[in-house]
Amino acid sequence: MYQIIILDDEFFFRQTLVTTFPWQDYNIRVCGEAANGRDGLQLLERIQPDIAFVDINMPGISGLQFIREGKQRSPRTKYIIISGFSEFSYAQEAVELGVVKYLLKPLRFDDLKAALDALLVTIDSEDLKKQHLASLSRQNSQYSCSSATASPSRSTAGKTNIQRS
Repeated sequence: MYQIIILDDEFFFRQTLVTTFPWQDYNIRVCGEAANGRDGLQLLERIQPDIAFVDINMPGISGLQFIREGKQRSPRTKYIIISGFSEFSYAQEAVELGVVKYLLKPLRFDDLKAALDALLVTIDSEDLKKQHLASLSRQNSQYSCSSATASPSRSTAGKTNIQRS
């Protein structure tokens, strides 16, 4: 099951999102919510979620600053911004930070569903790549270990008796 945290200073928006969106249909569990970036960073560090929904304009630190710091504390977390601000500079900085999607309020569930569909495919693909690389690494380690036991003969001078072409 995927884990998500939601950061937004608007209590009713957070509650509506948590209670009315069909998270279970996406195999997602809302693991926490915060009304500001500082509390959000603690939540992020503790939970290490797959996804964080972040508002840009929050008390304490901005959503963009939260993402900047969050990427260091939870490198695998993916970020979706949900904001009432459509300024180009915010969107530009979000892209530079690697934000997956920038959704505008009022939020339409169809937009959220489309963003989640694409994001979950990305997460699954990255997980499969990591599993494949780990498997290759294990195979390589096994090969290296078995090759090391069949060491070439050595002369009394310590040089390897291998001819190179």
